[in-house]
Amino acid sequence: MSGGKTSASRVLAELDTIRADLEDCYRDVHAHPELGHQERRTSAKVAGRLRACGYEVHEHVGGTGVVGVLVNGTGPGVLFRADMDALPIKERTGLPYASTATDGDGRPVMHACGHDMHVTCLLGAARLLAQVKDAWSGTFIALFQPAEEPGDGADRMIADGLTDRVPRPVVCLAQHVLPYPAGRVLTRPGPALSAADNYRVTLYGRSAHGSALDKGVDPVVMASMLVVRLQTVVSREVAPLSPAVLTVGSIHAGTNPNNIPESAEIQLNVRTSGAGRWTCRRPARTSARSRRRSACRSPTGASAAWIPPPSRPRPAGAPWPPTSRSTTAPPPHPSSSPPWTPASRPRWSPPSPTSAPNRSDVRGVAQESSLGCRFGARRARRTSRRAHPGST
Repeated sequence: MSGGKTSASRVLAELDTIRADLEDCYRDVHAHPELGHQERRTSAKVAGRLRACGYEVHEHVGGTGVVGVLVNGTGPGVLFRADMDALPIKERTGLPYASTATDGDGRPVMHACGHDMHVTCLLGAARLLAQVKDAWSGTFIALFQPAEEPGDGADRMIADGLTDRVPRPVVCLAQHVLPYPAGRVLTRPGPALSAADNYRVTLYGRSAHGSALDKGVDPVVMASMLVVRLQTVVSREVAPLSPAVLTVGSIHAGTNPNNIPESAEIQLNVRTSGAGRWTCRRPARTSARSRRRSACRSPTGASAAWIPPPSRPRPAGAPWPPTSRSTTAPPPHPSSSPPWTPASRPRWSPPSPTSAPNRSDVRGVAQESSLGCRFGARRARRTSRRAHPGST
């Protein structure tokens, strides 16, 4: 675009003539918020105002996105972007134009992140530039993006052919309201705000009835422990001078209070700044049984990763573990001549209630409880000391 301070002053000189209309527009958008991918009323209002200013309007880009293009002679293209969606939060501001809107599920909806202001500011800029065309030249692109909060609105617009519908800009500009004095515009070199990444984590367990909890694996407990553990990631694993925020904003599991659900899901948001970005590798899905066994130790006392049994029965005399796997078998115990196999491991039965436990029974617990994991061994040693106070 051509011009300098004089051109900007000429454009802004018309602001007072449209200020009252912009304030009405802001109140209307604030009072009628819409969640991501549901911004039908907002996008229709935006499209109508852009057409009234002489823009070439593209609607339904990526669902509910709107793009207005104003070509004013020769010159570079500049794209301004504003987001339109709201959040599922109940408004308690007490304002006369406070939102009372709800979504299809009855959840209250509010413009709690300033997107109503972003829409109004971009509509005001688009109108001013259309009214004072002799103060600039080039192409102005006003892009109104849906679904910024879910994080996929921009991707959907690009996938829907955004780059084929509008001229290629030389620069893209965005804005965000902040708790600073009104009437000021803040800028700085480098990153100004944080990058946000959303994650959905699913924890798999085993469903069971409330009367037989020992038959299940409770993903609710796993999710609860994970949420507590995540609170220490920023305070204990991120450098003090590296700003980061981790928020668990959603946790859901089950629909019935009398049974263990099959899975639990948490959704979290990570905000970071600077060159470093967090990444999340999705681990291979394994059964709850294999996850428990992988943390145990073999009866020989040597660390060994548990290898799932083959899906087909092994022929007699076949080696264990299968030679096709890359994991080596645990070293044999010095006192045992044949190699240890799952089929040959000793079975332990609890003693009769009428007879006192003997040391061999207790040792069996220490070796075989939970495949000889450390917790089972410690519990068995405590049992041994109670049964035989003089033993060590």
